[in-house]
Amino acid sequence: MSFTAEVTGNWRRKNNALEGVVTPELLSELGEVAVKMLRERMAKGIDVEGRPFQPYSAGWKKARVKRGKASAPVDLNFEGNMLASMKAIVNAAGGEVAISFENGKEAEKANFHNVSGAGSSKVRRVFLGLTESEADVLEELLKSRLAKTAAFS
Repeated sequence: MSFTAEVTGNWRRKNNALEGVVTPELLSELGEVAVKMLRERMAKGIDVEGRPFQPYSAGWKKARVKRGKASAPVDLNFEGNMLASMKAIVNAAGGEVAISFENGKEAEKANFHNVSGAGSSKVRRVFLGLTESEADVLEELLKSRLAKTAAFS
């Protein structure tokens, strides 16, 4: 999942020279906020469309209970490795932040949930991406940070 730091409307008319304004530090901050929002939404068992994740299979519910884990809400957090591996990666040259996974095994798990489907039933629980309200939070944060710079005063 990635999003692009883009300034439109009156912000762009005030100053076309965004180079040096949207800094790697700002992109990193936006990315970390995005990762935090994703983790919080997942802990509530909500997908990128704002709907509850599909329930765990009977076998997986049993395995979770045996390990002392709740079977609902579906939070995609068994050992915590996938969530811990999720990081914001800054591409300063491209002016974007990608949400990625540091560990290949955890990236594969994320792919199962988001793209190909997990388990024998191939259940998709799409969590990568931003809800409209999450995108709005990032947009407001970006505007707030840009408003504090001399270029946009």
